[in-house]
Amino acid sequence: MADDESEPEDALAAAGWTARWAAGGPVDPRLRCVFADPVGDVSAVATAVVDGRPIAVTGGWYGVVRRWDLATGAQIGAPLTGHTAAVRAVATTVIDGRAVAVTGSADETVRRWDLATGKQIGEPLTGHRAEPYAVSMPVATAIVNGSPIAVVAYGADNSRVRAWDLATGRQLWEPESGPYIVRGLATAVAAGRPIAVGADDSDPISVWDLTTGQMIDRFWVANREDSVRAVATAVVDGWPIAVTGSADGVVRRWDLIMAEQIGEPAEGHTAGVWAMATAVVDGRPVAVTGGLDGTVRVWDLATGRPVGEPVEGHLDGVTGVATAVVDGSPVAVTVTGGEKRAVGVWSLTADRSP
Repeated sequence: MADDESEPEDALAAAGWTARWAAGGPVDPRLRCVFADPVGDVSAVATAVVDGRPIAVTGGWYGVVRRWDLATGAQIGAPLTGHTAAVRAVATTVIDGRAVAVTGSADETVRRWDLATGKQIGEPLTGHRAEPYAVSMPVATAIVNGSPIAVVAYGADNSRVRAWDLATGRQLWEPESGPYIVRGLATAVAAGRPIAVGADDSDPISVWDLTTGQMIDRFWVANREDSVRAVATAVVDGWPIAVTGSADGVVRRWDLIMAEQIGEPAEGHTAGVWAMATAVVDGRPVAVTGGLDGTVRVWDLATGRPVGEPVEGHLDGVTGVATAVVDGSPVAVTVTGGEKRAVGVWSLTADRSP
């Protein structure tokens, strides 16, 4: 009987998880499923809804894109191939009523994929340089003048931000380089204007007007310990905000209208925050942060306070986070970095039972 009871724990450990967080049982009850990635090379994750089914889309270091059922953890269809180098970032959107993934790769292309069929849409989007040694190449999506667009930041030393109309493949504006390295990228609407918000390695948060491509603001982190590594956006009480994570493990909230920090920094992570997403849990907007300390934490964006206990036990740092709704409940999808790369789906509601 003891051997049978150890099998689930052994399987999770082999996939990159441990039972350190367990209290009277082998698995944290918030863990819904683990993706059975045959290669274990996941480098980026995003979520979407396809034909009413919530799915995850992952990109891998070997250039492969995969689709996953978020309810079961099963892979959907065949891998999506075409990239010839690592997929650094994944985002999703809707084009002409169909769910689409947008992937950015070190092969210097951005590709569009129909998530229902798995087929590539049109020709790759090119014109940017993705240095193999660049730490990151974030991709985000937005709506500009009624059309879905993709925006990518690239460059190992001086980042450029470039955008394309995803329906036509047309580049929107000529990018300008700057004295910054963009580690994370998110989009929002502030004062009626579509914007991109970048997490800057040199410590400010940069803001671009997505209609013109011009930088319109930079927020400086006071008394910072290290560079900003992750960024996400949300709407709190009708007001657009950004939330950032730094290499010192600190989480900060930013008013995107007033261009200033909101409240005190939130502390809890003991190592850098490299991944972030936002969601709505029990009617309140939250940030979900993944740290190199191997924990995932949830923060109330109205108060800056932690929500519930952190998810612990990852065998390495958490390098990717996305959120979705599965069976009516909010979930987080997390990527573990290091040698034991794995993807897990976690309930964000405290009352989830095993």
